[in-house]
Amino acid sequence: MSEKIYFPGLNGIRAIASVILVIWHTDQFSRLFNINKVGFHLNGMAGNAVDMFFVLSGF
Repeated sequence: MSEKIYFPGLNGIRAIASVILVIWHTDQFSRLFNINKVGFHLNGMAGNAVDMFFVLSGF
């Protein structure tokens, strides 16, 4: 059986995608946290972050 290849640099990109999702959800539900909306939830970056996270997880 061949040795698995591991790219530790992908963990940082996956972490960035996770942070984008946390910020997106915080901005989307800002009313619940009594904070001002920044509008981050309107740019569609969360969908790209989810795709990137799952692609990197499968890679």
